Amino acid sequence: MLLLFLVVVFSAKAQYEPAIVDTIDYKDFRIILFDDYSWLYVNHDSVEQEIFTRHSEELMKYILSEKVFAADSAAIFDEYWDNVELFAYGGASFQNCQDTLALPLLVRDTFCLPVQGRIFGEFTWRGARMHTGIDIDLRTGDSVRAAFSGKVRKSYYNPGGYGYMIIIRHYNGLETYYAHLSKLLVVENQWVQTGEVIGLGGSTGRSTAPHLHWEVRYRDNPFNPRAIADIENNRLATDTLILMPSDFKHVKELSEAKYHYIKQGDTLWGISRAYGISVSRICSLNGITEESILRVGSSLRVR
Repeated sequence: MLLLFLVVVFSAKAQYEPAIVDTIDYKDFRIILFDDYSWLYVNHDSVEQEIFTRHSEELMKYILSEKVFAADSAAIFDEYWDNVELFAYGGASFQNCQDTLALPLLVRDTFCLPVQGRIFGEFTWRGARMHTGIDIDLRTGDSVRAAFSGKVRKSYYNPGGYGYMIIIRHYNGLETYYAHLSKLLVVENQWVQTGEVIGLGGSTGRSTAPHLHWEVRYRDNPFNPRAIADIENNRLATDTLILMPSDFKHVKELSEAKYHYIKQGDTLWGISRAYGISVSRICSLNGITEESILRVGSSLRVR
């Protein structure tokens, strides 16, 4: 049975009980939408039948009293809100994730591809390094737009390789990253709307040509943006995002990775003997060949 996940939503005013306006069925989930833009999940095999036999007012009283499905929606822009650190959740990791997460993408929103262009970098391993987003071709100065509505958590120059970048947190808890910009057009804690121009494309940071590096993360954990975006057709891939443990397997792999720092006299053969790994596997993990020069002080992934 899929485990229910709570999704935070906008806080209801005291004495106000939102009314149900629609329901959406997806596999083992039913998503209930309310007129205050909030939502909750019900698992078909648990208490759905019990609570749906009641009137909507009784349903809301049940939710608010039992705290079974509802959560304080203000917390999405309150808890773990950090304008200083790149990652806001203090090292939260999905490396041991065993559950399925369902997130609605269009409850109070639409979608806009940040920029339209050729995709020349996918979400994949690049040797020992994980490329945690997709790279979209653009020209310096091209407009970059917010994929969804939300609140800007970071808008600054990142010295770690992203260059000028913007991070927006959205109503369902997702965050989108926009990197290598030439100019920032929004400030931290600013609310933005879907499709709003937030920056101009560029090639700042660790970049060899103008492009947008676009990431989508949940609680600091990146997953393939193609899970939400049909990029070639400029539309959402799904209205309800279903994330499986397999979508975060790279997080587990990164947590288990081990590196060897090259010293004078090191050879691939010697390193392979020391770590019990074949030379071909070292080359595969690091995107090198047996003829590659080992530079002192650089690192090789050996697991």
